[in-house]
Amino acid sequence: MSLRQTFLDILEDNIEGMSKEEAKYYIDNDAIPESGSVSGLIMYAETEEIGAKYHSELMQVVKDNFGEMDKCPSLNDLVWIAWSAMIHEISEEALQSVRTEIKVPWPVIVAFSEASSGISVDLSMYVDYVNESRVGVDTDVAIDMEGFVAELKAYVFYKVDETEDMDAVEAVCEKIEEAYDNDEDYVDLVAS
Repeated sequence: MSLRQTFLDILEDNIEGMSKEEAKYYIDNDAIPESGSVSGLIMYAETEEIGAKYHSELMQVVKDNFGEMDKCPSLNDLVWIAWSAMIHEISEEALQSVRTEIKVPWPVIVAFSEASSGISVDLSMYVDYVNESRVGVDTDVAIDMEGFVAELKAYVFYKVDETEDMDAVEAVCEKIEEAYDNDEDYVDLVAS
């Protein structure tokens, strides 16, 4: 394992369970080990182990980003300095592990949960998970977005709730397509 992978693993662990917006905010504002907000880089035992294992990589990162040092910092400080230099380099990759959440009308959740029968676009191959308020969707459903939109709108209208605003259903589909265009693999549809 490399220093980069170690830092990436630490960052992914720290943003696990966050929405994409929360994760971006954390990375930009709160991922500061000196403040004790980066689990895995708080205790001296953690930072000193990383410092000893990746000492030469750490020194190179610091030299490349800040120049030669007049005196050698502690292993703890060396790890924190390298973290500050590398966090923006690894942040995009870490954010790929965070699923995008899309707020959707409740009938869309129902449509996905019942989709195994009735929708001609086989949604079951695009559904990662379903529960009473969330659905994980593989954005590859956007490959046939026109058919998907038509089928989902029809299913919501005829099977779930004929009073639902079909513009809202179409907006959900557009957000799924946008996630697909942005190379995001999965989105979470969350009942609003």
